Amino acid sequence: LSPAVGDTSISRVYLEYKNYEQSNYTSIELDKNTTEINQVIDDLIQGPQYTFRLKVENQWHTFEKNTYHALPVTYETGDELFGGIIVHIDNSGYHGIVAAKTNYWVKRAWATNSEDFTTIEDNLTRLDGELSSKFIHNYFLEHDGNSPTIEYCYSLSIDGFSDWHLGTIDDFRLFFPNLDNLYRSEISYSGLIWTSTFGTQQIYAIKRRGSTIGDITGSYHSRHSLLTVIPIRKF
Repeated sequence: LSPAVGDTSISRVYLEYKNYEQSNYTSIELDKNTTEINQVIDDLIQGPQYTFRLKVENQWHTFEKNTYHALPVTYETGDELFGGIIVHIDNSGYHGIVAAKTNYWVKRAWATNSEDFTTIEDNLTRLDGELSSKFIHNYFLEHDGNSPTIEYCYSLSIDGFSDWHLGTIDDFRLFFPNLDNLYRSEISYSGLIWTSTFGTQQIYAIKRRGSTIGDITGSYHSRHSLLTVIPIRKF
């Protein structure tokens, strides 16, 4: 910033920024009484491009200077980040799935009731664990019983992240090879692992197929069985 000598008309200087996936700008007030500003911004996300807008106001006008920048992605599968272990990175290069570390793996019954579940018409709910978990949670708000697996995931808060859920079989197909490679002995010990994919009576559970690391198989099981729960979240 280089105001003209003796110019005291600047009333406000501030910086706005957001990446293209965000709806609203974050604003930071800057010191209007200096011509050199060093501002640390520590909440940027790696990957998506950001728009930065430096704005200077006086009593007549607002002047704006835009610049664009994206932080390079430095994390990879297997890194401990976002509350757990990164087990999948999607085609964007910076979004994916995090699995909770093994000390958060527990055994739970999938549900306590015995009534048939209603059919889900939305195929996305069957494919996406976040939507499926939400459906199951809401179902038990209106019906007897509960889902200990979903309630456990919903109760978690790890490193400030509280949006944990149970993955569908399609989610597990995406990340199980990486998870199995990272936790070979733990996966062997865990046995059957619950998913949020369900039929009218039974629930789908997965496990490693034989001794081949990363090879997945599964079948439907009684909802009352005590099987392993591995919470996941998106980032």
